[in-house]
Amino acid sequence: MKSEFMTKHSKILIKVYSMEGMTIKEVFLHLSMSSTAFYKAKADLIEDGLIKVVPSERGRKLYLTEQGKEIAEKLLEVVKEVGEAV
Repeated sequence: MKSEFMTKHSKILIKVYSMEGMTIKEVFLHLSMSSTAFYKAKADLIEDGLIKVVPSERGRKLYLTEQGKEIAEKLLEVVKEVGEAV
């Protein structure tokens, strides 16, 4: 499928959901987007209360808030349905 229906925001939410507790750099390296797009979308998600940054010895780690988890789970359902329909 050539159409891209996943936004930068949804890609980050799903990645953090599946690999929660990764550092910001680790999440960025697992995604195919520019650093500008990643850091802007990450800032939006933090401002919207969907992800939070927790300092650690290894760096700043990303975690979903409860609202972020709910949205990520719904996104995953949609991705699964679209994948089955294609």
